[in-house]
Amino acid sequence: SIEKAFNTPIDGRLTKYEYQGKVYTVAELSRLSNVPYPTLYRRLVLSNWPVDKALNYIEIQTERSNEEE
Repeated sequence: SIEKAFNTPIDGRLTKYEYQGKVYTVAELSRLSNVPYPTLYRRLVLSNWPVDKALNYIEIQTERSNEEE
């Protein structure tokens, strides 16, 4: 059916994710969370992270101190 064609995922692009009781696409979650789409796609679709982790994961980068100074 036409409805099935529009709702069948192709390479994860139409996969929907539940978050806080509502259903969203990766693009919608990206816009709502300000997490860049490629980052969110990689986390949700390619790495299969839970939605909460994908949206709230913070990478902490530490600076290496110069011990010679």
